[in-house]
Amino acid sequence: MTDPANIHAFIKKMDHYDADERYMAISDLEKEITRSDGLLEARLQTVVRDAIMPRLDDKSSDVSTVAIKLLSTLVRKISAEEIVHIVDKLGQLIIDPSKSESREICADGIKTVISSIRAEDASPMAVNLVSKLKRGLENPAIGEDGQEDIGMRIACLDILKEILTRFGEDLEEQHDPIMKGFLKLLNHPKDALRKRVNIALGALVQVIGDEPFGKLMAEVKGHLNNEKSDGVYTYIQTLTQIATSAGVRLGQHLNDIMPRLQQFVGHDDIKRDDEVPDTTIELWENCLLAYESFVTRCPQEVTPFVSDILHAGVTFISFDPNYSYDQDDSSAAAGTSGASVAAADADASGDEDGDFDDGWGDDGGDDDGWGDDGGDGDDGWGDGGGEEDQGKQQDGWDDVGAGFDLTAAGDDDVSWRVRRAAVGILAAFVRVRS
Repeated sequence: MTDPANIHAFIKKMDHYDADERYMAISDLEKEITRSDGLLEARLQTVVRDAIMPRLDDKSSDVSTVAIKLLSTLVRKISAEEIVHIVDKLGQLIIDPSKSESREICADGIKTVISSIRAEDASPMAVNLVSKLKRGLENPAIGEDGQEDIGMRIACLDILKEILTRFGEDLEEQHDPIMKGFLKLLNHPKDALRKRVNIALGALVQVIGDEPFGKLMAEVKGHLNNEKSDGVYTYIQTLTQIATSAGVRLGQHLNDIMPRLQQFVGHDDIKRDDEVPDTTIELWENCLLAYESFVTRCPQEVTPFVSDILHAGVTFISFDPNYSYDQDDSSAAAGTSGASVAAADADASGDEDGDFDDGWGDDGGDDDGWGDDGGDGDDGWGDGGGEEDQGKQQDGWDDVGAGFDLTAAGDDDVSWRVRRAAVGILAAFVRVRS
């Protein structure tokens, strides 16, 4: 049974100037609340709610972290009305452009509530929160420099993903407006934001009905077939996400999708291209990733296209624009002449006394072939006799590679992403068909 006197005492200590005291007070409050068999008394619910909200944005990260942890316990001990109040306040802070510094902690707080709330209390909270988040998606946050702060929209998308994952089926009336908001943001210039949209869209396609799903696919296919579309990469990523989240439903659209993707990856002699633009590499990678998702999530529907998909995987696995394929031919041509030169050197290797010369020099004595620097007991790996080298271990490899930056070469090369995607196709095929 919870003791109200203890709760008031802990709440008082939560305002202490010492962060350690605040931390312990919140921890003790959580333990006290946990002792309650049911909901807290109505008068205590409001008191605790108002006390914990400021601590979510405490200047001590440890205090704010334990305050978020307390939320997971608190939402099970207070009424639905109190939960709506908490989420409404946190949601307002997220979409407020002037509160960017507290946005992350508020988002964490809402995610905690979503994961911890009782299912019977979720409906009013979810409807209210989705409405607020949609406003955040529609109205960009403009920073002091006049540029958009995409952090606000990213936070809204992350929360929408969480709420759709747990309560999406209960938000049927919100599906269409949410989808329209997502599709609009797929044309956003910021790649980071578009990727978050696709992730949130993956949660949505798991709960929407056939009619809105058909509208979504029509929109995606329209952009794929539009020669002037600038966002083709994004919409291929969308296909990959849809296949991952709702593969069976996507299968019936493969006859329309695959011919277009095959046009994107069609390349007769990719390995001999000396220079491939990064945009082309990105396009190939996205297509191959889509292929992998089709093989994994639409195993039956993709059967007519398996041969072409495997051909793409085998072809692109050897794609490396940094490798000179002409080198193999030149090496083979040089093989015969190289052997002749080696034979001639072998004939001339003996000296006039008939002694065999091993090619390592001759110092006139019993030599092991490693040369002589005149030092006693030297093994031929360098001389460590200099004063400046005293105390240093000499292994004869001093200065080898000095000044050579091993990480400098190939830093800008992204062709490995295509090879990785190609391996993914073959691995997926073996995994699914074995």
